[in-house]
Amino acid sequence: MLDDSRLPESLLSFKKMLEQWNFTNQGESHLPTLFHEWRKQIHETTWDEISTPKVLLSKPSADNTDLLMINNPKSKWFDDFRTDSVEIAKDIVIKCFGETVKKLEKQFGSISSNWKFQEYNRTDLKHLAGISGFSSGFVETNGYSESINAIRGNHGPSWRMVVEMDGWNTKAMVTYPGGQSGNPGSKHYTDRLENWRINTGTEVQLYKKSSDFKNAVYSWEF
Repeated sequence: MLDDSRLPESLLSFKKMLEQWNFTNQGESHLPTLFHEWRKQIHETTWDEISTPKVLLSKPSADNTDLLMINNPKSKWFDDFRTDSVEIAKDIVIKCFGETVKKLEKQFGSISSNWKFQEYNRTDLKHLAGISGFSSGFVETNGYSESINAIRGNHGPSWRMVVEMDGWNTKAMVTYPGGQSGNPGSKHYTDRLENWRINTGTEVQLYKKSSDFKNAVYSWEF
């Protein structure tokens, strides 16, 4: 839908860069920043007629908006009623691509390290009581709300657990974004944070042998 013939020269380079994206949400990359903001703009523009205080309706999800573009690109929802022409999905896609680049340049400046996805997604780990001095603050992460590594802003997995199912030798890698101690002055206050950030953990073995299952105590040893 992003037709080269309808894009100004200034946007062609951004399109070519996006075509090189491998669809992973790597924090060091600026390409997922471009894609996710573009998708967000398409979603908001498509449903702008029902996104007003006077209209008490929930917008369809971004996934359903994607399906609408694919299955019904001439849907009336893509038309901008404020213009004399009748817009279709392709028109919205092209318009929003330009608006996305403008917004990101205004927010982060010309494309540079500031466009890194970890800056756009901005993971901030805050203390439950909202005390800034007890919070971990900004953490450079990969992932996104719709990734397996579901991190977005100050929302994300508070417990990571990857289990290898191998008969009675079941093992798991576990971690969480903090530490074992609730004392901010303790070295164990955030000692698991880095493992959480890079998706590694501590190995735990649930049962050492099958006979342990009969008298299993549900606790893990680290």
